[in-house]
Amino acid sequence: AQAGDPEAAAAQYAAAIAEHPGNPGLLVNASNVFKSLGRIDQAREQLKQALAIAPDLAGGWYNLGILYQETWWLVEALEAFLRAHAIEKPRGDTELCRTLTMSIGLALQQSGQWRRSRQFLEEAAAAFPQAAADYIRLALFTWEIGRAHV
Repeated sequence: AQAGDPEAAAAQYAAAIAEHPGNPGLLVNASNVFKSLGRIDQAREQLKQALAIAPDLAGGWYNLGILYQETWWLVEALEAFLRAHAIEKPRGDTELCRTLTMSIGLALQQSGQWRRSRQFLEEAAAAFPQAAADYIRLALFTWEIGRAHV
């Protein structure tokens, strides 16, 4: 396949998965290709298969949470983010752990859980470099507005 040809990449991943169905890395990568093609259901199924094989794959749970969040399945997104966070947090202060902390805070905020979201958003704001921290401060400002109307 030529670079930048997601349809050809999807076909190649399908062939590779047929040969190596137990390879979670192939399934995660195929999911990314399907997402880029707008095939969200296929992307989600590939991730679920990968996670059935490798349930401790924090990045896979994060990607699944993103897919759920982008389609407004907020309960499922939060569950996936929390699962990924539980796997990643013992590994220390990793970029994925910080990203998950922010993602949990935003998912809680989106689902109307204002008080619970604040804890995660404040933790993420303290951990991120300036640009991301500014974004999180905006989310906290939104939290203040939302709390006032709850």
